Amino acid sequence: MGNEVNLGPSQSRNKGIELSTGEVIAFQDSDDEWHADKLEKQIDLLLKSPPDVVAVYCGVEFFDIRTDMKIGEDRQNDDFKVDFLSGSHLPHTPSTQTVLIKKSVLNEVGYFDERLELRRYRVSYKSI
Repeated sequence: MGNEVNLGPSQSRNKGIELSTGEVIAFQDSDDEWHADKLEKQIDLLLKSPPDVVAVYCGVEFFDIRTDMKIGEDRQNDDFKVDFLSGSHLPHTPSTQTVLIKKSVLNEVGYFDERLELRRYRVSYKSI
């Protein structure tokens, strides 16, 4: 899926969700790459999980695009549920491109808020 004009991340993701025909949604930005088996592993994990598990996520590695050298990683906390409920989940909130989520959940709770701009999202990642 592509856009003739830049719609921004929220509107582009919402368009993708609306056009999708599958039961699960994964997000991929044009400047990111997945490991070859990312989706396979996540779908397998989601299918093996209890029915009340509606999403899975993974860590992320950062590479210098000029040298293809790994410059960092964020492996995420294995106990994200506890972090989230205690309010200490930031900056442990999974990156969008690491998430696989059931489409039915997005249909129920709503899509991305298109009124928010990317620069506003970054505020949530700063320590206060």
